[in-house]
Amino acid sequence: MTYIWRSGLPLVVRKSRFLGKITEVNSLLQARDVLLSLKKQNLNATHYISVSRIKVGQSSYLEEASDNGEPPAASRLMTIVKRHNIYNVLLVVLRWYGGKPLGPARFRAIDEAAESAIKEYLSSKP
Repeated sequence: MTYIWRSGLPLVVRKSRFLGKITEVNSLLQARDVLLSLKKQNLNATHYISVSRIKVGQSSYLEEASDNGEPPAASRLMTIVKRHNIYNVLLVVLRWYGGKPLGPARFRAIDEAAESAIKEYLSSKP
C-alpha cells in the first residue's frame, strides 16, 4: 500500500536537520508498519520521534508515542496533535544530528518541524 506523506519545511539548527512528516493510518499496527518503512527509507536519520492517534468510537482514542532517544519530545508532539484535533494519523519528526548538542533548542526545532508538517497536511484536506 502506498501512503501519501505530507512533509513540512526542512529545518536546520546548528547543522542538525529536522523534517516533520505526517500520513493517515487506520490502526496502531498500521502506524508501526508505516514507521518501519519510513525508517528503512531514511537509515541515516539519527532520531525518529513519532506519535500515532487513532479514533475508536465516538470519543475514544488509541495513542502511541516514541521519543526515540529525545525525551520528552513525543509527549510534546502528542500535545500538538491533540491541539489540532487530528486523528487517524502518524506524525514523525526525523532528526539528523549535526555534531553539536542543541540543548533545549532541539525541542523547539522538533515542535516547529511537527507544526510545519501538520500545516501542510491540513492545507491538503478538503
